[in-house]
Amino acid sequence: MNREILATLLYFDLFKHPLTAKEILQYNRLNVQKSEIDASLKQLLELGIVYKINQFYMLSNNLSHVERRLKANEKANQKLKTAQKFTHIISRFPFVLAIFLSGSISKGVMYPDSDIDYFIITKKGRLWVTKLLLTFFKKIILLNSYRNFCINYFITENALEIEEKNHFTATEIVTIVPVYGYDLYRNFMKHNNWVEAYYPNFPYRDRDNIIRYKNSIFKKMMQFLFDNKIGSTIDNWYMDFTWKRYWKKYKNTYGESGVQVAFKSNPNTSKVHPNHYQRKFLERYKERIKLFEKENALIISND
Repeated sequence: MNREILATLLYFDLFKHPLTAKEILQYNRLNVQKSEIDASLKQLLELGIVYKINQFYMLSNNLSHVERRLKANEKANQKLKTAQKFTHIISRFPFVLAIFLSGSISKGVMYPDSDIDYFIITKKGRLWVTKLLLTFFKKIILLNSYRNFCINYFITENALEIEEKNHFTATEIVTIVPVYGYDLYRNFMKHNNWVEAYYPNFPYRDRDNIIRYKNSIFKKMMQFLFDNKIGSTIDNWYMDFTWKRYWKKYKNTYGESGVQVAFKSNPNTSKVHPNHYQRKFLERYKERIKLFEKENALIISND
C-alpha cells in the first residue's frame, strides 16, 4: 500500500500538485478503502517520507505548492463559467454530440499558462467537417485565441475506445468533466473501462455541469447542408490536408510513429499535441521514480 501511495504522489509531484487523502484514494491503483489509505499515510508521515500541510499530502514540506494549488483551484472555479459559455457555443455546431472538459480544468486547477481544453465527440463521418467549422470560428471570430477555446481532441461516436492505453491517458480519461451529452459520456467510459486497471476507485462524474437545450435552427440547417456527399468530400479533404501539414512540419522532429501519436488524423480521431507531452511526461515519471527510489532506498516501480 505504501508503495502505491508514493507512486501516486510522485505522479502528481511532477505537476507540483499536492493531493488530499480522498484524491490519493481515487488515484490509487489498488482497490482499497479510505481507512487503509489513512493508515498508510499515517505511517508514511511518521517515517518522514510524506509531509502534510492542511489537508494536502506531498513529498516535500513545501508550503508554496499548497498555496499554488489553492490559487489554481480558485481560478478553475472562475474559469468553469467561461468553459460553460463556450460549451454552449460548441454544442450548437453541426454534428457535435458530446463535449467534455479535459486537461488542467478537469483536475480542478487552472494556472496562469493553462488553456481550457475541450474533448469533442461528433457524428460518424463528420468529424473533420465539424473541426473545420470550429477552427474557422476560432481563427476568424476569436482571432485565433486558444486560452479559452483549445479544441485539440475529437473522436466519433463509433470509435469511443482510446487506443493509447497507459497511465497518462488513463488519468486524462477518468478526470474528464462532461458538460454536454451525459449519456454519451457514460458510454465513452464503458468503452474505456480498461482505465479501471489504473484507477479502480475513481467514480464517474455526475451531471452537475451538463448543459441541456434543444438543437438550434442553425445546427439543424448546417447538418442538412453537410449531411450528404458534399459533406463527405469536405470531411475527407480536410483530414488529408491536416495530416499532410502535420507530417511535413513534424516528421523530422518526431519521426513517423511520433507524428502518428501526437497528431493522430484518421476518419474517427483528430488529436493535436504539438509538444508530444504524453511521451515526455511518462519518461519524466519513470526517471522521477528511479531517483526517489535511489534517494530513499525504496522500491516503488514494478520494473
